[in-house]
Parts: sequence; structure tokens; C-alpha cells
Amino acid sequence: MGFDAHMITGSCACPFIHPARSPDHHQPDKPAQCRGPDIPFDPEAAALFFALISSRYEQASMIVNSNKTFSAWAEIFGDPVAVAAMVDRLVHHAEVIALKGDSYRLKGRRKEAATSTETP
Repeated sequence: MGFDAHMITGSCACPFIHPARSPDHHQPDKPAQCRGPDIPFDPEAAALFFALISSRYEQASMIVNSNKTFSAWAEIFGDPVAVAAMVDRLVHHAEVIALKGDSYRLKGRRKEAATSTETP
């Protein structure tokens, strides 16, 4: 028996938690309707994202993936106190996996760049 899961990026979550940010002012049906990134989050979107994290705290599972450290989240969300509370809720019962090393995409880009500079 499997579980249903839904993946959505942080910038695309805004229309889901704040319908007025959707182009047609309604909740989008799927993430494909998302516009470009709205990061850093404006104060209202950051508060709504915090509310989303808080509402799921100890109620449902959540997987969060970020290329930023928790210490950099204050810059993204704009409120260090809210970020501390959000991170506290996220890591309370969490398994935090920190990956080190080059990303797969960056490694490929470096390889392509090296190849293109070697060609006359």
C-alpha cells in the first residue's frame, strides 16, 4: 500500500496558500500554473508559508528540500523570529539529511564549460 504525495516548490506554493497571488485570483489546479519565483517572499506570503508549516506541525508529514542553510532562511522569509519558529517545527521530529559536495547539475555545467573552452 502506497501513499499519495504532492511535490511543490516554495515559490509555487504561494498561489496555493494565498489565492490572490494566482494569475486568475483563484487557487491553481496544479503547480504548472505557477509563475516565476517570488523569492524572497513578501511579508504576507512568508506569514502564510509559516502558517502552512504550523498547521502541519505534528499533524502530517512534510518533506522540505532547500539549497539554502537554515541560517539563510531569514533572508528569504524576512523575519528571523518567524524563521526560528518555523525551523523549530520542521526539525522537531525530523530526520535532517545534509548533502555535501557539488550538485549533479553544477558538475555537468562545469564539465560542459571545460569542454567548450578547450575546443578551438
